[in-house]
Amino acid sequence: MAAGANQHFLPRFLQKPFGSLPKRKDIWVFRKSAAPCLRPIKKVGSENYFYSMVEETGSPTLDDRITDIETALSRKLNEIRSLPFAASVASVVAAEVVFHLTQRMAHFRSLLGEAGTQISKTLSELVSDDQWVGNAIWTRVAQRLDEHLTLSSEDGRERVSSELLKQIVFPHLQEHLDKAVAVTRTLAHGLGEFLEDSPGMIREAHNDAIGDFKPTPRQQFLENLNWVVQSAPNHQAILPDCVAFAILRDGSSEPYMISDQGQTDAVIMPVSPSKLLVGYTPRFVFCAEYDFNAAAARASYNFFLASTNDPACGRIQPLIGECTAIIRAAGREAFTSAYSRYSSTK
Repeated sequence: MAAGANQHFLPRFLQKPFGSLPKRKDIWVFRKSAAPCLRPIKKVGSENYFYSMVEETGSPTLDDRITDIETALSRKLNEIRSLPFAASVASVVAAEVVFHLTQRMAHFRSLLGEAGTQISKTLSELVSDDQWVGNAIWTRVAQRLDEHLTLSSEDGRERVSSELLKQIVFPHLQEHLDKAVAVTRTLAHGLGEFLEDSPGMIREAHNDAIGDFKPTPRQQFLENLNWVVQSAPNHQAILPDCVAFAILRDGSSEPYMISDQGQTDAVIMPVSPSKLLVGYTPRFVFCAEYDFNAAAARASYNFFLASTNDPACGRIQPLIGECTAIIRAAGREAFTSAYSRYSSTK
């Protein structure tokens, strides 16, 4: 079977219960800076050749392989949907469904690509500052000398004064500092160009991971949770483009595929507007008043889907992307900290 051009990263069998009545062939799409629109499900959550191009030889593609396993996956998801509220779900089944659907996301691929672009841009800004590069080199050399002297002292060899050794080494370093700065800049620009090409590499790496179809530590983490079907608040759950999100110990939420598992207390995936699939640790207590839709909107990267153009959806629409904005800000803060660390005169 040849792969078609329109390939879904949000499968239609996942979207359909969230479709607009009566036929559920269309679905409401909410984006951060656009008016809500009703679109055919067959055109939502998809991109042309997202997974693979058509093989001229007719050999099965990644999209074909994913399609083949979706029949069984769709059946398992329907069985979960049919369970009554408070029913337990086998952890192996829940983990398989959640992991498969979250790892495929364009949301996940976009975040990785954006991270590569951000690193490339920031690195370029840092190495354009000769003083910053020089101070970084001086600081690192001093650290290495101190480490070497500490090791020498510990193994019983005669210790040379740190300051004396620096007085010997630093004048020679000063003579060649301009060359060292130039070499560092060349290497950094090379890395920057490499990262600029990261979207293509990330696409290939993402496809390889999806096509592996083998359990990973992230899937095994899901298998260790307790799983249950819970009622969605007001029976009007939305479907975020990240599919599932984690609730952390501090009460915040993050898209599951980029969450810190060590801080994760629960993972929630909506399976229909009225039902949530919830995996939780023993310390987690599910609160009936928990604002699922607000958390889901924050965890969404570009959009969320809903069965109606409800005013409540309009109120949470501005929250789209808040979680990923925090992650991006943390990355910028890390680089700003690195810049500040070496900005002072040596």
